[in-house]
Amino acid sequence: MTNFLLNIVFFMTAFMASPIASYAVGNSGIAEKEEAREAEIIVDHHSLRVTGASGKVLYIYDVTGICVMTLRIDNNDKRFELNLAKGCYIVKVGKVVRKIYVN
Repeated sequence: MTNFLLNIVFFMTAFMASPIASYAVGNSGIAEKEEAREAEIIVDHHSLRVTGASGKVLYIYDVTGICVMTLRIDNNDKRFELNLAKGCYIVKVGKVVRKIYVN
């Protein structure tokens, strides 16, 4: 019975001691938390704003899956005027995919 209890205590201690977050050591030697920032997509009528996606390509698909527009994002805060018909579209930037509605 004591062996069983000791095994449980050992495994619980080992589990609690394992790291939860990953850290990377930068050039300064100070550990910094790794953060993957996702692009943010905001739509307002015929205007589309994309933040945090500099250097990526934005794809816009209609509901049938046809690519209707491709745009290159050249800075971290970019605004596009969309000349699209009223309706529902799928917007993809990197790994971020959003459904939007154009009024």
